[in-house]
Amino acid sequence: MKRIKFLSMLLLMLVTTFSFAACSDDDDENGAGLVITNSSTYTLQRFRVVFITAQGETLSDREYGTFYPGEKQEIPEIPAGAAYYYMATYASNMWFFSVNYEVSVRNLSITTDVIGKWRTNGSGTNRMLRDMQE
Repeated sequence: MKRIKFLSMLLLMLVTTFSFAACSDDDDENGAGLVITNSSTYTLQRFRVVFITAQGETLSDREYGTFYPGEKQEIPEIPAGAAYYYMATYASNMWFFSVNYEVSVRNLSITTDVIGKWRTNGSGTNRMLRDMQE
């Protein structure tokens, strides 16, 4: 009888332990946010990440300051309803924008070639960031 009580208590403790572990709020391990690495040679001024819906409506637009080569930018959570995100940087008095990435792309390394193709929609022309840096 003592053995049954002991096993019952042990089982109860195990169930309780697993229940608390399942309820932990550890977003980084569960991949709830984004990690963007600047693997380029560009220093991105006024670096921004914008989350949008499938219809193109802005849900969140946050500036992260200067984003240096080799640096990682962690965005802890993706807003509810977001389908895509894009990035932007400021150079030569214009904003330059990346393509839209699906929110399923959670770990992104942006290279010199990729950033060099970011485009602006300012000044009536559609110029590439690469052309502005030369």
